[in-house]
Amino acid sequence: MKRRVLPLAVLGATSEAIYLFSFTLPFSLPGHYELLTDMGLLTKYNPAAFAAFIASVLGLFLLYLLALREIRENESRHTWAVAVAFALLFVLTMALMYPITAIDVYGYIVRTRIFTMFGSNPFTTVPAQFPQDPFGYYIGGWKDWPTPYGPLFILLATIPSWLSGNDLLLNLLSFKAVAIAAYLWDAWLIFLILKRSHPSLATRGVLLFAWNPLVVFETAGNGHNDALLVFFVLLAVYLVSTDRPTLGMAALIASVLIKYITLLLVPLLAIHILRKQNSWRDRFAFIGLSTVASLALVVPAYAPFWEGLSTLRGFLGQADIFISSVPSIITYLLQKWVGLDQADFVAKALTGVAFLAIYLWRARSVVADLSSLVLASFDVLFYYLIIACTQFESWYLIWPIALAALTASSTAHERIHLLAIGAMLGVAVLGYVWPWTGAEFLIVNVMAVSALFAPLAGLEAYRWGWRRSPAPTPPGPG
Repeated sequence: MKRRVLPLAVLGATSEAIYLFSFTLPFSLPGHYELLTDMGLLTKYNPAAFAAFIASVLGLFLLYLLALREIRENESRHTWAVAVAFALLFVLTMALMYPITAIDVYGYIVRTRIFTMFGSNPFTTVPAQFPQDPFGYYIGGWKDWPTPYGPLFILLATIPSWLSGNDLLLNLLSFKAVAIAAYLWDAWLIFLILKRSHPSLATRGVLLFAWNPLVVFETAGNGHNDALLVFFVLLAVYLVSTDRPTLGMAALIASVLIKYITLLLVPLLAIHILRKQNSWRDRFAFIGLSTVASLALVVPAYAPFWEGLSTLRGFLGQADIFISSVPSIITYLLQKWVGLDQADFVAKALTGVAFLAIYLWRARSVVADLSSLVLASFDVLFYYLIIACTQFESWYLIWPIALAALTASSTAHERIHLLAIGAMLGVAVLGYVWPWTGAEFLIVNVMAVSALFAPLAGLEAYRWGWRRSPAPTPPGPG
């Protein structure tokens, strides 16, 4: 048994050392939580700190890929136990890291307090309207923005908010605890789904998600709520795989009530379920029941907050933020000739049409087989992020990573690994290179997007060249 688990344990222990000594100890949450800062400021933009971050990220991904190979060659209940134990150790360690590349968790706390502490609507009022809140300072430049999240997230967030009261550190740890709990449930659902669909891939799928350095860093380290969104997506897949389609659709609607992005997956799930039905009677029954179940979630969730379309102002405003994305580059290149508003419109139109074509192509491929649904859902989120998303953020990759863990597609795995590496390199560009150079935003944005796509582009270029290279000519006689 020792011989089987020792390589994986060594990889896990080495990864844990990097998390601890490169992230948690230098940027401890208890030591810095009262500051509004980031990785660059904390390290005084030291080039050595930049190099250490890059080396740590690349080291973690190397260990992660080696662990995936080890699991593929040696999967057993012992390696499952080691994989889960280290995943838990990683997130508990990173829970004590200050959120060095994003202050979103402070935003969760401040906006939820509008509801829990001040009895107001966080969808139509903004943090700036509550100057008496001692936590208001920590939302930084977002004090004039209402919440962009769904109502279910605010309702769930009331629990850590009420329990933590006016203790800022306890609030941070409580909100991170919610993210970590969702992460652990995500891993468990991946295991359950794969045990039914691909039993031999169950442990590898859990490790693919739970050991991914970006997932660990953004969930436990930065405290993002995306693992909670993923929980409801995976729950939907699990319920559908166990022949409970109405509950599956309701679970997916619950994910939309966390973050609206998973609206993209609703038609795909509907197509899959409808194609599984044997008769039109069954199809109409599903449509009726799922509509009722969805409304039973949506109406109560919005009831405390709904004030007309102004309730969606925070969400809709997200579409006007352009950063680290293909649409952002198009916008900044065009605005000198056509003006900012027209440039925004053209960028959204071009990328939107391209994404719509891909979406329709992938929707047509969804059939009664569950794997077709999972792979199409992965592709839709993947291509949305690299083509149509105006504000690309590294933690958004948690969505397609979770779906990639459910597939046996090596192409999906390779693409998401390389995009995750590029996303974390892009974070370093924004955190260090921009302050060093003082370059205009267009230049820095191009650099960040280049870093994001560089590993993925390298893979695709290699594949293209390999396919085009002629086969070696066999030696002639004599």
